[in-house]
Amino acid sequence: MTKYILSLFLTIFIVGQTIAGEKQRSFNRLYIGAGGTYSSGNIKSNHENSSVTYNNRGIGANILFGCGMLIAYDIYIGGEVAIGLTGSHFKNKVYSSKDKKFQSNLKSNSPATYNGVLHLGYAFNNFLAYTKMGYEYHSPVNVVGSDLSINRKGFVLGLGGDYFVSNKLFIRTEYHHNFGTRNKGINDDVKISTNTHCVLIGVGYKI
Repeated sequence: MTKYILSLFLTIFIVGQTIAGEKQRSFNRLYIGAGGTYSSGNIKSNHENSSVTYNNRGIGANILFGCGMLIAYDIYIGGEVAIGLTGSHFKNKVYSSKDKKFQSNLKSNSPATYNGVLHLGYAFNNFLAYTKMGYEYHSPVNVVGSDLSINRKGFVLGLGGDYFVSNKLFIRTEYHHNFGTRNKGINDDVKISTNTHCVLIGVGYKI
């Protein structure tokens, strides 16, 4: 996964360097936006020398609200909140483990997702490349027929780019990884971890 993240960052950097045009000072405004997402999540249970992994993936959507500003040397700093529906939620059905040896009936309480992040980036004329970090909430996943509830919220780290097609309208491409949190299983010997990968393509408008 690391090599894909580095490749994405390099692509953003190269595109940013090659895009020409007048500097867009509209970076310093509030903005709203929306986008489609594709996310992939997993639940991994580790016990002694064995592990079981359940995967889920799908299409979702986010609505974005944020603000930011250019400071010295065209460095950008900003903040953003997003709400949406994730495609990686577990519907109420029986899922097979990655190795097809185990099955569990898993159910998310809701497909809703929320996050709050900070952006740090650099403006290349009409293009803004940025990193993001913050916190994201996903609804817990319940193991149907038991009292086990698996927590999926966690720290978020990502990369993205905004290209301004006009003084106020921009197109966004972004990837982020939710590292999830460690969960205890039915006893202290079982450790459950979660993580989610998400790609977003959308548009935004500076108010």
